[in-house]
Amino acid sequence: MVLGEHRVGNCFITGNILIMEPWSHKKDGCLKLEYHERLRKLPNWNKSQYYCFSPSLRDTGTGQSLSGYFNRQQFNADNVPIKPAETLEPGIFRLTKYKIIVEKNGDVSWQIYEESNKLIGGLCIIESSILFTSSDKHEVFEHQSKKEWVNRLRSMPKWDMTFAWGPWNILQACAQEKETKKSGPSTWGSGLRGERISRHLPLQTSLYDIAKWKVLWDRSSPLVINRLQFGARIFLYFLKIIVSWAYKIKDYFLKRMKK
Repeated sequence: MVLGEHRVGNCFITGNILIMEPWSHKKDGCLKLEYHERLRKLPNWNKSQYYCFSPSLRDTGTGQSLSGYFNRQQFNADNVPIKPAETLEPGIFRLTKYKIIVEKNGDVSWQIYEESNKLIGGLCIIESSILFTSSDKHEVFEHQSKKEWVNRLRSMPKWDMTFAWGPWNILQACAQEKETKKSGPSTWGSGLRGERISRHLPLQTSLYDIAKWKVLWDRSSPLVINRLQFGARIFLYFLKIIVSWAYKIKDYFLKRMKK
C-alpha cells in the first residue's frame, strides 16, 4: 500500500498452479518505493508455471466461489488427483448451467443456453484438476427450446472430474516480463505483472486455435455440406438445360443446311 502497510495472505500449490487467497491480516511495512526496490531483488518464482486467485474459482459441486476455501479446508494438494484430459471418461455432463462435453480424443468443450434463445459453446482446458472455460465462443446450430435444453441438462450426470472450475483468462503465467531500464513506480507494475498464457505458450495457443477451428468445423460442416450439395444440384440442372438447348440449336442448323 502507498502509506507503508503490508497485506498478507496464504498461497497454495495444486499441480502446476499457485493459488492465492485474499489477504487475511495487515502489518506495518516499508513505503511503496522501498518495497518495490526490495521486490525487484528477489529471485523469480519458479515453483509453478501458472498462478491465479481463489475468488475467481468455483467449486464444481456447489458452484460457490473458492474465496477462503483453501484456508478453511486446510487444503492438501496431495489429495487432489491430477489427470490429463486424454484420460478422462468420454461423455456429456452437467456443471451448473453448462453442458460439458468430453470427446474420445480428450477434447473438452462447453455449451450454454443464452437468454437470447441461442445455444453457444466453446472449448475447455483442464490444468491441475481445474476446468478452465474459454471466453471464445461460437453459436451451436441445434434446434431446441429452452425448456427442452433445461430438461436434457437435468438428466445429465454432474461434472466431478475436477474439484474447481473458472474462466480461462484468470490463469496467469508466472514468468515475468523483461524489466525496462526505466525506474519508477509506473514501470514496476508492468514489469511484475504476469502475462496472459497465450503470450507465453505459442505452441499451446496454436494447438488451441487448431482445436477451436476443429470444433467449429464439426458444428458447421453438416450445414456447409448441405449447401454445397444444393448448389451442385442447381448447377447440374442449369447445365442440363444448356446442353439440351445446344442440341436443339445443332439439329436446327443441320436441317437448314440439308435444305
